[in-house]
Amino acid sequence: MGVALTRDIPLPEMLRQSAECVVRHLDAAFVRVWTVGASGHILELQASAGMYTHLDGPHSRVPVGSLKIGLIAQDRRPHLTNSVIGDAAVGDQEWAKREGMVAFAGYPLLVDDRLVGVIALFARRPLSDDTLQAMASISNGIALAIERRWAEQALAEAARAKDHFLAVLSHELRTPLTPVLMAVTAMLDNSKMCPSCRPTLVMIRNNVELEARLIEDLLDLSRIARGKMTYHFETADIHVLIRQAVEICRGDLLAKDHHLVLDLAASEQHVHADPTRLEQVIWNLVANAVQYTPEGGRIVIRTQSDQGRLVVEVADNGIGIDPKFLPLLFDAFERGKEAVVNHSGGLGLGLAISRSIIEAHGGTLVAASNGRGQGSTFTLELATVATPGDSALQPAAPTAPPGRALRILLAEDNRATAQVMADVLRKKDHEVTMVTCLKRALEAASGEFDVVVSDIELGDGSGLELMRYICASEAGHNTPGIALSGYATEEDVQQSLAAGFTIHLAKPVTLTTLESAIHQVTARALSSEAREGDIPKRTSSPLCEDQLAPKSRR
Repeated sequence: MGVALTRDIPLPEMLRQSAECVVRHLDAAFVRVWTVGASGHILELQASAGMYTHLDGPHSRVPVGSLKIGLIAQDRRPHLTNSVIGDAAVGDQEWAKREGMVAFAGYPLLVDDRLVGVIALFARRPLSDDTLQAMASISNGIALAIERRWAEQALAEAARAKDHFLAVLSHELRTPLTPVLMAVTAMLDNSKMCPSCRPTLVMIRNNVELEARLIEDLLDLSRIARGKMTYHFETADIHVLIRQAVEICRGDLLAKDHHLVLDLAASEQHVHADPTRLEQVIWNLVANAVQYTPEGGRIVIRTQSDQGRLVVEVADNGIGIDPKFLPLLFDAFERGKEAVVNHSGGLGLGLAISRSIIEAHGGTLVAASNGRGQGSTFTLELATVATPGDSALQPAAPTAPPGRALRILLAEDNRATAQVMADVLRKKDHEVTMVTCLKRALEAASGEFDVVVSDIELGDGSGLELMRYICASEAGHNTPGIALSGYATEEDVQQSLAAGFTIHLAKPVTLTTLESAIHQVTARALSSEAREGDIPKRTSSPLCEDQLAPKSRR
């Protein structure tokens, strides 16, 4: 019985196995278990074992207060008898005589004073006092198991509702950022742009990217809390990741006139890691050092090898950390007094997410500071792995020839976003066919295109339908596709790849990111077509905007 009540199985199966145990151990003819329905007025038959195993019939739904079972629920008291024949509460006396029923025991399933159900049995022999005591104990265990399972189901439903809310919120917040970010980056790329306008445009771009990072941080925190953070491990060079993270922060470093020292002395710098996630951690540490160090400050990033461990330190001579705050530093939404006083941006999620990522890699991340005004040092440790040989190094993805004009099918249901994207792509000499709904996209798909760029939500349908249609067509089965979406969970990425898209980009998307993705997928398609009989393969692991432009992930 204990095994049945504690197994991770659906509630009806748990109750069925429990009923079978009662049949065997108490020598019952049959046992049935009802639970209280959502209204609180109906008992719903969940399990039946013994001579009857069906769940339909007149006893499948019993009103509280009706029949023997309903009266037990109403009175919340057990009903016991060794004289079924002649018991007025047993309505079908002919059945009882025919089947030789002698005893009946019915118990309310109670947790404290809350009714969760009823369990009842019929037997062809009298029930002893010991049997009745065992029945009482069994009823208590089943009631507690039902209550626990209901609580688990409520938590799971709440988690699903939360996931859905966060996904929709992410989509609604990300989508309006795309035309803004696309237009601003295009203006900044224009050499004829008025120099006095550039600082304003940079400010707009930075704040849009900040909002995108805050959205991603909230989603990361939710993934971590639910144990759904995904990692794609491979051998990674920490020195390469450090340089990439520094490059992302270069503009901020220059703006504050920081002196950056790179002391990458580790002789063993390779680790088994998810490169994108590990770079996210390094970027967060460097970005914090930049943010909390006054202008003209000094930031040092050093690495060293220590008996099979790789040690990475990010140190600064900035505002430091109050010793009282150090124990709370890696808690979500904790920002400290210094962060509030200095009006620094962010929600206090970066370090909490960073530590979780490092712990998932089997490493440690700690902070140290001598107090306010004394700077701070963050130390990251990971186990090292052997340096991969030349044969283990993966060749970089080919890039498309610069300046090559492409035929692009662009499907985006937001007309403003579609127009901005089409305009900036046309300025790059691409031939763009712009559509704003699935119907028009399917009509246009009969043409020949070098690449398809499609939003997932198309108003009258889905970009997934569009890509499946193109992949199934004879003319378009080799055409690479880039999915654009405000939905960016692992499930969303996998759905895009399964539909035939080569890359899934999370909105907002910069022009640079989109161009990089277009060049990557078209170059891959060209190299595949050059090999006779080859069909371009879709990426087997999620390749999102985050991987193309790591800054957007933080």
